[in-house]
Amino acid sequence: MLNRLRLRFILLNMVLAAAVLVVAFSAVCYLDYQQRVREVYEELTLTLNQAQSPTASQIEQLLPLRRGEAAGEVAMAELPDPPELGNGAEEVAAAEPEVEAAAAGTDQPGATGTDTGASADGTTDGAESAPQYPMPEIGSRNDVIIPIAVYLVKTDGVYTALGDYASASISHSLLLQANAEALTYPDTHGLLEDVGLYFERRETSNGTLVAYADESNVNAWQSLAWTLAGVGAGVLMAFLLINIFFSWWALRPTQKAWDQQTQFVADASHELKTPLTVILANMAIVRAQPDATVAQQAQWLESTQTEAERMQQLVNDMLDLARPDNATRAELPHALTDLTDLTETEVLQFESVAFERGVELDSKLVPGVRVLGNPARLQRMISTLIDNACKYADADGRVTITLATGRGRDARLTVRNTGAPIPPEDLPHVFDRFYRADKVRTSGTGGYGLGLAIAREIAREHNGDITVESSEELGTAFTVKLPVADRP
Repeated sequence: MLNRLRLRFILLNMVLAAAVLVVAFSAVCYLDYQQRVREVYEELTLTLNQAQSPTASQIEQLLPLRRGEAAGEVAMAELPDPPELGNGAEEVAAAEPEVEAAAAGTDQPGATGTDTGASADGTTDGAESAPQYPMPEIGSRNDVIIPIAVYLVKTDGVYTALGDYASASISHSLLLQANAEALTYPDTHGLLEDVGLYFERRETSNGTLVAYADESNVNAWQSLAWTLAGVGAGVLMAFLLINIFFSWWALRPTQKAWDQQTQFVADASHELKTPLTVILANMAIVRAQPDATVAQQAQWLESTQTEAERMQQLVNDMLDLARPDNATRAELPHALTDLTDLTETEVLQFESVAFERGVELDSKLVPGVRVLGNPARLQRMISTLIDNACKYADADGRVTITLATGRGRDARLTVRNTGAPIPPEDLPHVFDRFYRADKVRTSGTGGYGLGLAIAREIAREHNGDITVESSEELGTAFTVKLPVADRP
């Protein structure tokens, strides 16, 4: 169940992380696309603004061409090897020698230098107002270079390449299609999807100025999208590893509690199995002798009662451990209790037990140590520790009980016994429920392994705790640390 919960936790986190990355990267790609579109339109606007107000030297360098001239191709003046714009359906060949001569200002047959759209003084008559785009400054966009092709189109379809303002060229057949679409486009700027060109047009008294930019200048966001996709995949992989680790770390206490609960149920079932088996066996014997008197079957009846009492004690202990801490503290009244008197009383009670087992019992108690707690619960904790020490002390051994106050205003009750030490691997588990290490068990001592667990719960109910130390030289010592109550 916990594994399924862990998988759901990881899956939910991965889905949320993937959604966040998709939204974030999509926003980045969209903003990049919009920025590139703005740059293209700004470059088109800038180019048309310059073409509307040419200088005298620029007018002389304009290259007029008619449809079909130069073998159906258009070349730009004063620009060596300009790039071609468009969808790449046709290639741009090198300009004819007579076209290059025309670019230099020489007279060639077939050239119509009068259709330039510019007056002799270098100004353009009747130019309409430019579209409302922000006027960029040269070099204001980190020197972004966008190839632009500029043409002056007459009303009869004759077009002239304004090479002095252009940085690219368009093949003749593609330009005819682009011009036809651009001149009939409902807006003065836009994207010609059929030819893959962004355009902007501007009406003048000499004709229509049209500037073109290739769509590839905007589609660079696609490479950015692939880059971000790779980065996102790497981030998700790293997040998956982190998620797996933290899911394991976060569910570790739950897994531990689940394992302890499972072990507790298994151990309780095992401990209850023995007295129930004895009781059922005794009852079977009694029923097999229906004519026998109670005195004749006293052995089986007493055995049944003993096992029933043991089972009742076990159930009470289990209920005691299962009670929540906050419920225990709320139900049990706490009062100012003399811990010295409680400990001394328990030491006197166990003197006969220690004598029968051949154990010397010694105590060193500081008088007047008082704590705020429940006397009955504290008495049970003290008796459990002394009884446990007497059980596992070696023959002719010693059990020493000391009570003192520490510097931090804490009462320290230590119960130490001599004998075989608890192995280091068993020390972390001595307070576990139903735990009994074989090396420290004495056959016939009884018990279910719940005493120390209950003693620790009692100490924690009183805002304290129990620790254990064990060595060959000093023996085994259980130390209870409780806060001392303020004196009135």
